[in-house]
Amino acid sequence: ERKGDVVKMASYAPLLANQNHVSWNPDLIYFTNTEVTPTVNYYVQQLFSANAGDTYYSGIVKFLNQAKPDSVLAASCVKDSKTGDVIIKIVNAGNTASQTKINLAAIGKISLKATLAVLTGKPGDKNTAQHAQQVLPANSELLVNKYFNYNAPAYSLSVIRIPSGGRKMNE
Repeated sequence: ERKGDVVKMASYAPLLANQNHVSWNPDLIYFTNTEVTPTVNYYVQQLFSANAGDTYYSGIVKFLNQAKPDSVLAASCVKDSKTGDVIIKIVNAGNTASQTKINLAAIGKISLKATLAVLTGKPGDKNTAQHAQQVLPANSELLVNKYFNYNAPAYSLSVIRIPSGGRKMNE
């Protein structure tokens, strides 16, 4: 995240595994003779790759109830210079929701409507053919402003993508 202008790619190994002959865990995608099942890790990688930036902003997201720095909570804010979009990623690996305070004063002109993608599930949740309930990103719209709060659910990755332009943020 902090070196988005330098690091252009990421990799994940092992990538594919036959669900009936797994020799390494976790893999990114499992398959059988009849279906392909992306894992929860696949969706994490997908969200990060689809929401990459090349300019990093520090100090945008503050956790209001964080006991220890970098214990189970992490956040980044980047800008995609191609689209002008500002992208905030918040990871909450803890078992309780965490309130965040987001300060976009340093960003400049952005839209007041953002897209929100949230991937959440309990530790050990898997996307496999045997599990009927899949862990998938949920997409919605989020209203943002110069300053706003966001409640990061337990065991989640939240991606807030704010388009550039639009109306000037309210003071």
